[in-house]
Amino acid sequence: MEFMKSFFLRLVLVTLSTATLSPAAENIEMVSEIGSERATSGAGAKIATFEGKTHVVWQDRDDEGGYLNRVRTLDRASGKWTGPVTLNRGKDNHARPVLTVGENGILHVVLSGHNSPVTYRHSLRPNDSSEWSPPETIGHGTYPAVACGADGRLVVTMRSAPKWNGVDCYIKDPGEPWKLSRKIFIRDPKLPGYAGYQTGLAWGPDRRTLHFVADFYESIETYRLRGVHQAVCYLRSPDGGISWEKADGTKVEPQARPEHMDIIVRSEGDRGQKLPPPWILAQGSIVCDAKGTPHVFYISHLEKPGQALVASPDGRGRWNSREIDAIEKAEPGYRPAGCRGSWSIDSEGGMHALLELHSLESGWTDDGKPTRSLMFATEGKKLVWLTSPDGKNFSVLPALPANRSFNEQNVERPTGFNLPGKGRPPFLFFDGESRYPKGKEILQNGVFLVLP
Repeated sequence: MEFMKSFFLRLVLVTLSTATLSPAAENIEMVSEIGSERATSGAGAKIATFEGKTHVVWQDRDDEGGYLNRVRTLDRASGKWTGPVTLNRGKDNHARPVLTVGENGILHVVLSGHNSPVTYRHSLRPNDSSEWSPPETIGHGTYPAVACGADGRLVVTMRSAPKWNGVDCYIKDPGEPWKLSRKIFIRDPKLPGYAGYQTGLAWGPDRRTLHFVADFYESIETYRLRGVHQAVCYLRSPDGGISWEKADGTKVEPQARPEHMDIIVRSEGDRGQKLPPPWILAQGSIVCDAKGTPHVFYISHLEKPGQALVASPDGRGRWNSREIDAIEKAEPGYRPAGCRGSWSIDSEGGMHALLELHSLESGWTDDGKPTRSLMFATEGKKLVWLTSPDGKNFSVLPALPANRSFNEQNVERPTGFNLPGKGRPPFLFFDGESRYPKGKEILQNGVFLVLP
């Protein structure tokens, strides 16, 4: 009873607080009031809209401190939500869900581990999140991304375990078990410390050519000389995850390194900080337009703080990056530190990045590099759309009111048959605390869906 009273009180407050918002933030729906301190975090997709229903996955934290991966569905016509369905209990706050949908409307979820088993479930009925198949183990790893192709094939990429040894690709054809397709790339053995890899997947127009982006963040040790090698790299697979090649068609063998891939940007050297954030990062931000050209959005702090860029290959497979300076002009005192879960494309080729902007007055080094404190900041930031109707001319629009608390926004993107409409996509976020819990401390947050 107390839970329901609290829920409805918070819902009333949300309704009142959003009654006078700008059109960019009018339609805010509460998903949960017990979201974890990483409820909507991750490079993988967490929203899929199919035939009038929007399905969302996120991570809750219960009163015992356990992590629950859950799904709910909003019927867009009636405005009614289904109740939450628990898909599994995650190992920790890294073990979060990602989602895609097939041509037949079947929903597919991949439930991350943390250097532990990653599992898969699918809905028992099309466009219905109420009942699910028993869990199947895909492999062992962390931070999965999932996509569903035209033939029903599912492709998953994830950081492999143990010891963060690169990224593995798994595939599942209809009626077949999961199998390891290949290790796409490996960690440099000369960099045996911590390694973080975030990946993104995007289908070409035929949904058979799969485009892939990966961040490299590699270290000498776990804490000392962390992130001494960083890169953003691209590959594509013309056969849905079996063989891989560069944008010019050059074949790439398994267990590649950046020098075998298309390197969009790369940086090496001591970062001069303890546990420094990445200085170059795409964080899975890749889309593909109707002509089959991939577009990678990334943030670079190499030349100046929070530089936003979009990279794409020409007809010969040569990559070109162009700076998007709209944020500097519209918000001169703010810059993005990253772009995880931010990049999408709509049905008419419009491109949209949902970015968290931080004031340049705090959280940055003297030479304009982000510090770890920005990763957990809950105040002094703004959420804005960097949006373009043609992928060329970008403008900046508010996504939430300036006084609204938010963390870890995650936009809908077409990883399966959730065909986007025109304009900005829906997105998830959570409010409250984003720091890691200590001891028996329990952090529970509101989780919200924002509709266009």
